[in-house]
Amino acid sequence: MTTPTHLPPPALSHVCDLTVFVSAPVEAGSVQGISTQGKRRIVPNTGGSHVYVQNSALRRGSAQDIARLVRGEPVPPERIYFRCVPRFEVENPAHAWMTHSIFVGTGARFSDRVEISFFELL
Repeated sequence: MTTPTHLPPPALSHVCDLTVFVSAPVEAGSVQGISTQGKRRIVPNTGGSHVYVQNSALRRGSAQDIARLVRGEPVPPERIYFRCVPRFEVENPAHAWMTHSIFVGTGARFSDRVEISFFELL
């Protein structure tokens, strides 16, 4: 038996902060599985160009706070766990580097927008 190699944890490098304006979410039904449960929502972005983002996210909070978000009421971001793993597709060669790494993000949902900080896993 060999001794396991000690691998360092990945570091994070801040890439950018985005504000994305969104329209009303589309409810896509309830989901349950080994690692998922809750409601699946599709949140359409209302604008942008050059970079396509497919963002898998998990958002959780107390039932009361989630109900407030659904009604469009403000909830302090620190009361909501909002983490995501984006995948980027690009047209502009200057952004091709975004397709060669894994990214994670933390976000906050507001009535008309989502604010997300993206980090590259190094």
